[in-house]
Amino acid sequence: MKIKLQIIFALLSILTIFNSYAQKRKGKITLIEEKKSLSFDGYVKIMANGNILFRETKRESGKEFKKDFIKRIEIYEGKQSGNYEFFKNPEDEKERILLIELAAGNITLFSQTSYGGGSPSFYSLGEPSTFSGTLGGSYMIIDYFVKEKTDSDIEYLTTFTGHKRTKRFFIEMLARFFSDCSDLKQKIKALEFEYDLTKIVNYYNNNCKKD
Repeated sequence: MKIKLQIIFALLSILTIFNSYAQKRKGKITLIEEKKSLSFDGYVKIMANGNILFRETKRESGKEFKKDFIKRIEIYEGKQSGNYEFFKNPEDEKERILLIELAAGNITLFSQTSYGGGSPSFYSLGEPSTFSGTLGGSYMIIDYFVKEKTDSDIEYLTTFTGHKRTKRFFIEMLARFFSDCSDLKQKIKALEFEYDLTKIVNYYNNNCKKD
């Protein structure tokens, strides 16, 4: 019975995620065209294959844009609201990944949330929750990436799953990464921000200068 319930919860989770992909939201897309950026306001649908379906009005059929030609997406409404950007995957430059922006400044923080474990892995849109539990045997995986203001490429920072071992490594890694700000380093070790990387990066951008 327990296994059946886990399977049901996992399937419901996947259906919810795919439904979020299917909905069109009011927003803006920015295209890459000959090193120039062209922006259009309308209705945006992020498709399961990563491409973007764009409509100027809700009723028109819309046009599909391949993700290779999309630079940025802004979604203004719903649970998936936020700023998204496509980048080359640091581990595979042939692949482009869609990340949500969590904090901006001298360091911009991005993330990609997925679920693994008891059900097939799948990706979720929207800002990651700080909840680190499981659902139907699945668990949340948050991959974090950073980009310095002067860089155009992202750098992989860390992965957080909420497991005790991962939490310990997470704090140790952050203390090393932000070692140029001794005040923040101490706050991280004291768990003042708990495991909220968005708050940590915002603090760094607003309060830290290189020691």
